[in-house]
Amino acid sequence: MPVVKLFVGSSCPPCAEIKSRVEAGQVEAGGAEIRMVDVETDEGFNEFVKDVIGQNDGELPSAYQDGHQCGLALDDEKGIVVIDCPSTPPSSPAPA
Repeated sequence: MPVVKLFVGSSCPPCAEIKSRVEAGQVEAGGAEIRMVDVETDEGFNEFVKDVIGQNDGELPSAYQDGHQCGLALDDEKGIVVIDCPSTPPSSPAPA
């Protein structure tokens, strides 16, 4: 089963709503397992640096699967969090 890392922090206001809905099971992630990572812990911050900042990103909340950023949105109509990961990661252009 694929795993999506969901990076959150307690000082991030949008993270609270995302975290609450995911903990309540109100999430759609294409069958992937969700692993929340609290960036305010030493271990979580190290993962954030490696997986998010290392990809030239730094936003919270953010979701990554296999080193690739996933779309992350609140669907207020359905009351869920939608995590949309690319089915095939973007590839580098072929050499000319």
